[in-house]
Amino acid sequence: ETRNEASSILNKLDSLDFAFMICLWMPILKRFNATSVTLQSTTIDLSTVTKLYESLESYIKDIRNNFDYYLLAAQKMSGKIHFKSTSSRRRKRVVFFDETLTDELSLQGADKIKNDVFLVILDHLISDLNVRKMSYSTLNQNFGFFLNLEKEDNKTIRQSAENLIKLYPHDIEYHLVEEVIQFKGIICNFNDEKKSSLLNILKSLISTQLHNTFPNIEIALRIFCTFPCSNATGERSFSVLKRVKNYLRSSLANEKLSTLSILCIENNILEEMEWESIIHNFATKKVIRKKVI
Repeated sequence: ETRNEASSILNKLDSLDFAFMICLWMPILKRFNATSVTLQSTTIDLSTVTKLYESLESYIKDIRNNFDYYLLAAQKMSGKIHFKSTSSRRRKRVVFFDETLTDELSLQGADKIKNDVFLVILDHLISDLNVRKMSYSTLNQNFGFFLNLEKEDNKTIRQSAENLIKLYPHDIEYHLVEEVIQFKGIICNFNDEKKSSLLNILKSLISTQLHNTFPNIEIALRIFCTFPCSNATGERSFSVLKRVKNYLRSSLANEKLSTLSILCIENNILEEMEWESIIHNFATKKVIRKKVI
């Protein structure tokens, strides 16, 4: 039995399919790991985070347009030319009486791997990266005008400052508008390193004792620098999974387990729902009425 299992594993490893997945995932995982380490740095700010997500997204898009490159690398690694799907028997679909026979497109070999595996994986990665990037980009745009004070005109700077005051009315005073206009003439004297990021601008503001002159700018920069640059969405899912699937629920199916995990993660939304109307509607639809003779 052990020999048969080892032989089956060897057959899967000794294939172009396996080599192709290695050639595809190895560079992607290395880039994601290096980026993840940088994102966990204590000195990083949201502007750098946004740039990192944009670079990852463009990197994945470049991979998406180079299928032939990874196919050639996999062929050199495995010594194989064709995928297993090329030699597999074609399955015939059962046609029902009310259907008409049509010539269905059936992909095989490299075309099947490209459309069903390669593009699907990369499109999911691009979509997820874009969602995460947008959440950081919104915050970065609200505070990003501090990095462009020398390039923007005073009217645009006033509008950006007013929008920031509307977002944080309890923390930032309206004097921020006039402070930013004055600070525009001071930031031009900073060297490139001191004004390369909002964190460096804040450090320069404190080190030069200018934070007393521009208190609202200091508060705004401190708010920006306190935003977390990493999220724990994936870790939250695994933590919830451990609480939901304990030894008493070891036989739960994946669909039900996933549903319970979502209910546990989104507990705040769950508590705000009106359950009485939902239960009443469910009971009304599922009730079985029987005539009593």
